[in-house]
Order: sequence, then structure tokens, then C-alpha cells
Amino acid sequence: MLLDFIAAFDTIDHSILLTRREQRFGISGKTLKWLGSYLEDRTQFVSVNNLNSTTSTVKDGVLQGSVLGPLLFSLYVAPLEDIFKAHGINVMVYADDTVYHVVKPDDRTAIPKLEKCLQDTRTWTIKNKLVLSDGKTSLKIVLLALILTLGLLLSPPQTKVRDLGVIIDKHLSFTSQISNVCKSAFYALNNIRKVSKYLDSHSTEGLIHTFISSRIDNCNSLFCSLPVAEIAKLQRVQNGAARLVTGSKRTEHITPTQRNLHWLAVEQRSCLLVSKALNGMSPSWLKELIVQYTLARRLRSCNRGFLKNV
Repeated sequence: MLLDFIAAFDTIDHSILLTRREQRFGISGKTLKWLGSYLEDRTQFVSVNNLNSTTSTVKDGVLQGSVLGPLLFSLYVAPLEDIFKAHGINVMVYADDTVYHVVKPDDRTAIPKLEKCLQDTRTWTIKNKLVLSDGKTSLKIVLLALILTLGLLLSPPQTKVRDLGVIIDKHLSFTSQISNVCKSAFYALNNIRKVSKYLDSHSTEGLIHTFISSRIDNCNSLFCSLPVAEIAKLQRVQNGAARLVTGSKRTEHITPTQRNLHWLAVEQRSCLLVSKALNGMSPSWLKELIVQYTLARRLRSCNRGFLKNV
């Protein structure tokens, strides 16, 4: 179940936030006063053609682009976790965009449980001056290659949804996601090519990593075990970027070029996160989710690096 709030950062009530930080998290004394001074005594007005509106006091909202904004929002919605746990639902919260609930596939009470949880969530959000976006809030049930939406919501059934920037289709093939990545990456690549003659190779490579590699690497662990034809689409984007940086021709073999640039192929990059987790180079919470599978007896496949389904 994906929850999305309308103008979430703008609707945070300062008095509720300060009370919650003191009662739930034990923030008091000078620290609470310091955080209070960050929120309180702010004013705003509208200026058009040197004409200013009446000044009004800002009693709601935190700056979304600030360092403290996401943290303050997370503290504000922390009680939502109590609602999820009360319904026996595992939860992962990511800022204001998504609350992702996971239930076991063999749980026959999953749908009624999620319906009741959503009702309680709506009640809580109304009391705390937050508004759920019915157009973006949805329940995804991956069952027999279908994605359904609860009738409780206003949005119609969807064959694909966007979660944290990733397009998830009903077959979990990620074809739409890869097509979207390739389209935006090729657009950026063409723009970089237009200005590359004014840049050195180092600056060009910096632009490539900023506008293209970042798109290819975003949630690329989802691309593991996908058909070769789908991975090849992303590989063509990287090949074009490598040729642009080095000035090599399309007739030249790309593997030596990528080796000289120290670039991993797309298929290898998608496994990089797993490799870091297995070698202690990732956060502890991620390392706990990736466990090597130990066979009961010694076989030739012991060294193939199978992972356990946690």
C-alpha cells in the first residue's frame, strides 16, 4: 500500500510537532526551545509589482528543501508506525512520498487488514492536518500477474504504478521503467554531445555521471536476472556515453573503451550493491537482508554465491 500526502511539508502543524517531539522523543529544555525558534515567529507576504500584501504569521509547514525539513516531517508522522504495528503490518517509511506495507503472500486476511489499516490511517491524518492524495495512494496486489486497487480509494485500477521513481508494471518485467530510463538518458546524452566540443574529457565524463550514470544506477538492483534484451537497452546508453567521452567510433569495440574508463557493464553494476553488502561495505540494515545460502553438503555449486531468501 503506497500512501502519498498532498503538500505534506506545508501542512505540518507547529504546535503538534513541538508537542510530539517532547512527549514521544523526549526532546526538552534548550534543545526544544532551539527547534521551536526555528519554526516560530516566521511571517510571509506576497509582493507583486512593488505592492505587498498584508503580513501573516506562518503557523504551519517546514522547508522541504532544508536539512531539517525531512527529519522534522519524519518525527511528525512517527505515530503512523503504531497504527501499522497494531494491524500486524510490516512497514518501511520514506519521507513524505511513500509508506510501503508488506504482507505475506499466503495471508488470507491481508486485504481486510489493509482496508482497516487504511481507514485508521485516514482518521489519524485528518486529526493531524494531513491530507492523503487519492490519486497517488494505491494498494498493489501482485497476484497472478495483476495489480489491483482497493475500492476504498478513488483512483481506478492501474496496470503500472510509480514507487520512489520506479515504474512497476503488473508483470514485474520493468519494461516501462527501462524504456523511461533510456528515453531520458538519451535525451541528456544528446544535450551533452552538443556542448562536448567546448569541454575537456574530464568535464564531459562528470556530466555523463551526473545526468546518465545516475539514471542507470537508480534502483538498478531490480534489474538483476532480467532478460538480456532488456539489459542490452541500458547497455546501449552506456556505450554511447563511453564513446562520447573517449571520442571513439561506433565501429570500434566498446569493451576496451569501458575498461580504460574503469566502467563496469550495466549487468555488473546492478549486482554492485549486493557485492558491497556481502563484503561489509553497505549499511548494516541492508547487510542483514542479504545472506549467503549454505548448502547442507559439499557440492560443486558451493562457490557460485547463492543467496538465501530472507
